[in-house]
Amino acid sequence: MAGTGVPGRKGSNSVFVLIVGLSALGTGAYVYRTLQESKERDASRMARMSRRSQDSESSGAAPEATAAHPKVPSHVPFLLIGGGTAAFAAARSIRARDPGARVLIVSEDPALPYMRPPLSKELWFSDDPNVTETLRFKQWNGKERSIYFQPPSFYVPVQDLSSVENGGVAVLPGKKVVHMDVRGNTVKLNDGTQISYDKCLIATGGSPRNLPAIERAGKDVQKRLTLFRKIDDFRRLEKISREVKSITIIGGGFLGSELACALGRRARTRGLEVIQLFPEKGNMGKVLPEYLSNWTTEKVRREGVNVLPNAVVKSVSVSGKRLLIKLKDGRKVKGGAGTGSRSGTPWDLHPDCALPNRWRPITSWLQWGWSPTWSWPSQRGWRWTRISGGSG
Repeated sequence: MAGTGVPGRKGSNSVFVLIVGLSALGTGAYVYRTLQESKERDASRMARMSRRSQDSESSGAAPEATAAHPKVPSHVPFLLIGGGTAAFAAARSIRARDPGARVLIVSEDPALPYMRPPLSKELWFSDDPNVTETLRFKQWNGKERSIYFQPPSFYVPVQDLSSVENGGVAVLPGKKVVHMDVRGNTVKLNDGTQISYDKCLIATGGSPRNLPAIERAGKDVQKRLTLFRKIDDFRRLEKISREVKSITIIGGGFLGSELACALGRRARTRGLEVIQLFPEKGNMGKVLPEYLSNWTTEKVRREGVNVLPNAVVKSVSVSGKRLLIKLKDGRKVKGGAGTGSRSGTPWDLHPDCALPNRWRPITSWLQWGWSPTWSWPSQRGWRWTRISGGSG
């Protein structure tokens, strides 16, 4: 019995070693195959990213969502209307809470989501002669970055949003929501496409506002007018500032005052005349207390800007090669023109014109509020005011 026991144990050990060896071999083969498939997927993805990057570079333009006619999904879990800061922040927050979420951003802007504030601030102080193409600026910490929140490779192609393994964020550019049925959870785009959704956020921001006096003017006036809001507006105004001798900015809010200061500094070296006019008593008179508004007005003037408060435009015409702006108090101003912005709702709601109680704009996803809150001391204590800004 003792003689037969030892061979039995040796046989058992041999079988065990064989099983372990086969298991290790199978595991190794599985791991190798998985790694190869992963490399192939990564290579394919990098190739697509490279092609998109090459296409963007060959066009000589900044990153834009250039898909011609992507196949739009008929249903999305999360629909964000507007392609600005609020929409991007919402998409990022949704993905942070649900890494597999599928988010579709519908934007009338042809570009991918980008930051608008640098268009009237940092980009004007760049030393890069090609800043209108690169759209890069230095932050307060000295680091350089693009105005785009993320590069094209960050986003999922619209046609792949429904099938991509781990979800993602897709951008449908150049499209406008023209009708919204809040009872049926559907929207209609300007090309007739209908999209249903589970949850929707309206983040369209503002739209440029013209003046009745300018709208009544002829085409010659319109040719000399720039409504400032988007990337193309920045490029156009930057080009104009290099070619003309005088620019008039109509509007005394944040946007108008920022542009006035930026152009005023440029005027020092290029002999450019910068005029800013607005109906209020001082810069940002609608949002700041009088003493702060007066301080801001003097600050803008020290930047080389001819500030004209209490100025209401009556009519605009062309005199020679410049605009002639007549004010209601009889004053006359010659130069170029630009305006601020206002809020807008560029679509029609359900015909009953009422929002059901179960529907609410989804703002809890945002990592910050719709607009910043500012405070300042006054004779009656600290005063809190909400400053509205465009986000779409």
